[in-house]
Amino acid sequence: MAAAKPREGAPVGSEKLVAHATRGTPFLHRGALFVLAVGSIAALTGCGRSPLGQRGSVNPTAVSRWERVRDAAVGAAVEPGTWLPAAGALILYESDADRAISEWAVKYPMVYGAQNDAVHASDYIWTAMEAAYAASALTPRSGGAAGPSGVAGLVSVDAGAAAVVLNRDATRAWKSRAARLRPDEFDRKSFPSGHTSGVAVYAKLTSRNLDTLPLSESTKERLRLGLGLAVAATGWARVEAGAHFPSDVLAGAALGNFVGSFVSRAFLGADRPTDLRLGVEPSEDGPTVFLRWSF
Repeated sequence: MAAAKPREGAPVGSEKLVAHATRGTPFLHRGALFVLAVGSIAALTGCGRSPLGQRGSVNPTAVSRWERVRDAAVGAAVEPGTWLPAAGALILYESDADRAISEWAVKYPMVYGAQNDAVHASDYIWTAMEAAYAASALTPRSGGAAGPSGVAGLVSVDAGAAAVVLNRDATRAWKSRAARLRPDEFDRKSFPSGHTSGVAVYAKLTSRNLDTLPLSESTKERLRLGLGLAVAATGWARVEAGAHFPSDVLAGAALGNFVGSFVSRAFLGADRPTDLRLGVEPSEDGPTVFLRWSF
């Protein structure tokens, strides 16, 4: 089947430019940005209310919360859903397989059939995952409560929204810094995959919500398998669409899982302090993620 036409405005690059796209900025340098992002989140555990990117004052009462955030970051980083795709992205990025798999997938789109179909499929899966997360957040809990309610419910919804915004902004920042040319040469926003990271964070948050739903363990496991397949399907759709290299989607999956796991561990655990709140507020420059507590 004939490949889809390049998107309007896509530059026609030389062989040298295409070769550069498979290398780009050193991968370890990009990884350092990820570590810095985690450190920025941890810095929010100062006293009072502090928007992301601004420094709050330090208070002894914040020590236990700092330890919680630190442990959440470490726990999220060592999850297989984070380090396995991250390791895979590193291996592929540093080899010729990254470009070879991308070219093969575009030439023989055996899963989605055509580049345009692959693009639409990734959009549909994203929308479906948003709906799945909303359903998991609003479904009555095991105790019979009608969905999230009270302080715990507000914190859960706020934290979920904050995770989505944080993941989106982290993905955009990484794209801007990496400036990797896409396989179809449309722009330099290939690394990491925003579709994959977005679906991955929804999958992780939904998986966390399953813990409190009145479902059998076998049903929960099947649903979690479906969530994982949705992430994989999204990533491969982006590769067949010619929008990303395999390492891009693996990095996106790692980033989305990390952010979803970090927020869940730090702010949605069973032992979460009731006076700690993570949320999102609108502003002229876009949503602002904030952390607030009393002492």
